[in-house]
Amino acid sequence: MDGLENQTDEKPKWLKRLQENSWEAEILISGGAIFSLFQLDNYLTNFIAHVREIRQVTGLSFASLFLFLGTNGITIGFIVHLALRGFWIGLVCLHYGSPQGINFKRLNIQGTYQKETQSFSLLHQIIKLDKISGEMFFLSLAFLLAVIGFILISAVSLTLFAFFDISEFVFFGLSLVFFLDFFSGGPLRRFRVIGLIYRPLYLYFNYLSLAFIYRPWFQILFTNSNRVKAVLGGLIFFGIAVIFTISSVSPTLHFKNFVDDRLLDLSFGKTRWTDNFYENKIRGVEKIAYVSIQSDLVSDNYLRIFIPYKIRYDQFIIDQKAITFQEVMIVRLDDQLIPNPDWLAGDVANQPGIICYLPIEQLGNGKHILTLELKSSDTLFPFPLTIPFWKQ
Repeated sequence: MDGLENQTDEKPKWLKRLQENSWEAEILISGGAIFSLFQLDNYLTNFIAHVREIRQVTGLSFASLFLFLGTNGITIGFIVHLALRGFWIGLVCLHYGSPQGINFKRLNIQGTYQKETQSFSLLHQIIKLDKISGEMFFLSLAFLLAVIGFILISAVSLTLFAFFDISEFVFFGLSLVFFLDFFSGGPLRRFRVIGLIYRPLYLYFNYLSLAFIYRPWFQILFTNSNRVKAVLGGLIFFGIAVIFTISSVSPTLHFKNFVDDRLLDLSFGKTRWTDNFYENKIRGVEKIAYVSIQSDLVSDNYLRIFIPYKIRYDQFIIDQKAITFQEVMIVRLDDQLIPNPDWLAGDVANQPGIICYLPIEQLGNGKHILTLELKSSDTLFPFPLTIPFWKQ
């Protein structure tokens, strides 16, 4: 019987070979994942902008923030793993060149310094770093699955909550309870009464978030590692992901960089430059935010104005007792009102909206200002918008 148990517990030879050679596949997957995730960032930004244009999605801003936090966390995880593996390979190469370790006969130090050096084991460091690298690779993949689960549960839950007219804050509050219980080892499931109350919420989130797949994996780590170190490491990792996320979304949301101590206000009143105003400066799949003209330097005898159509304008048009978007838009050129501009329905870069062509052959060379306003200033929209351009 003991022999049978030993055979059962013994690792298969194929598994040992895979474990010994897994670092090659790890490096390949990490490198590919980092490249793909960096490419994914722009696509996610534009996808969210597209959804915001065509539908009123409850809690989209919160879900987007968590999505970016998740993708940035995965990216950081793979970058750390790749760095650890690179350092590990360096130590392996060092051990290959000098397998005997430190030559203490040629190391001319004495006393405590020598004892400290003698306690060092390169082989032990290689084994330990190999273990940490493997765990980091697993955590990156598991975190990817957790993010997919969160996207799934967000999509289902926010749709249900919107149907029953329940605030999205309720969903995020319940999500916070579930994930805190998950990552803290399950304190809500340790007591019978609390566990019975928590059971329906647990079942709902456990399956929709795909936690039933990756929960046992995390339990293996929780029960075989120092919990204090694991929690501390998780908090540091989460903090880095938050900083990385804020720095990546701050240009879009116009957050001030926390390391930027400059006091000069660069807005100069209402006129503010952004590349998104000019179609010749829009990169790749980037979408037009609110308005665009063909270029910042205009050599044509006309100015083409494009305003993408967003679903949030619908209610504003209804409130103004208008029929079309054209009726509520005011156009000024160098503070001169343009009466009855001829708006046309059209699209730019697969974005439907309205287009207007203004003759500007009468304008002199130099700087000019295009201003777009709504007939009512009591709105949450970014209008009035001022767009500088240069006639040449």
